[in-house]
Amino acid sequence: MNPYITEYMNDEAMLAFREKAKEKIQYASAAYKCDLCIIDFSSQQQVDKHCKLAHKARAGTKVCKICLVYIEEERMSYHMQSHYVRHVCRLCGHSEASNRLAQVHAQQHLAKKPPSAFINKDLKKEMNDEDLLSNTPSANSETQVLRKLSKNAVVAYKCFECDMFFQTNNTRKAHMAKYHNASSLECDLCNKVFANRSTLIRHLRFQCPKCSKGYSTKKAMQDHFNYHHLGKTSHKCLICNKPMATKACVERHMMRLHGEKKEKPRTHICEQCGKAFVDKKTLIQHEITHSGARPLSCDICQQTFKHKASLYTHRKKVHNIAIAKKVVEFMDTQNAGP
Repeated sequence: MNPYITEYMNDEAMLAFREKAKEKIQYASAAYKCDLCIIDFSSQQQVDKHCKLAHKARAGTKVCKICLVYIEEERMSYHMQSHYVRHVCRLCGHSEASNRLAQVHAQQHLAKKPPSAFINKDLKKEMNDEDLLSNTPSANSETQVLRKLSKNAVVAYKCFECDMFFQTNNTRKAHMAKYHNASSLECDLCNKVFANRSTLIRHLRFQCPKCSKGYSTKKAMQDHFNYHHLGKTSHKCLICNKPMATKACVERHMMRLHGEKKEKPRTHICEQCGKAFVDKKTLIQHEITHSGARPLSCDICQQTFKHKASLYTHRKKVHNIAIAKKVVEFMDTQNAGP
């Protein structure tokens, strides 16, 4: 027997169902989303790409009056019908808009021997982090919850998108690829690629209180805040005493200017010219030279450029405008008093 039934809604029920979908925690709390399609995203880059593909008129398409998506004329009837269909679980009455999500929900009821409780293995890993090992009320409550769980509880991997648990990380990945269409997500700040939304959010969990930029650690966020917003830093070159934003900046400076450290292996290769780079971010910046893209423009004469260095040189030589040298104060945290 099918664990869920398919219902067809009238206009009033359909609109109410769409409004209820917007109240789901994952969607309501998302920073990036499309209210027309009721889909949440992990970055503004994904939102822009979605709007370009779904909400921009193309030849041979018609616009859906409900979600304003442009659909091929021959598919419009099927698309409109999908708005009026919902799949309702026979056991608990939970409803989903798509057949795929209804199947994912139904699997939670079909488990043969459900344990008394699940312990999220990812959460258990994070208990080793310094923020969870601290003597904060939240950290202590997390520990108490894990200790009070039944002895019959199963340590498992929780799906990042739904409430299902899996015995191994590989089975979780297979589930997400099949039912959630998990694709690579890219950080807007550092271009690092992640397999799912949860790891991307964890990567950006520490936000700057001034500009909201996200960082993976509290230390990295503090270094950014001190250098860019307070004009202070605890990092400097040991040879020339030049203040730097981070420890990584010091190492890069000493390697390039003072030759103190061996250069990192250049494992990121440009497919166009074969030139190698030490990190993916530098490779991406280089690849712009092979394309016709000129993403930067002068705010005075609107001339476009491929790189920040070219724009800086143009403003300095053509318009006699140079960015003032940043004055940064070095904070000696090691020799500071109590």
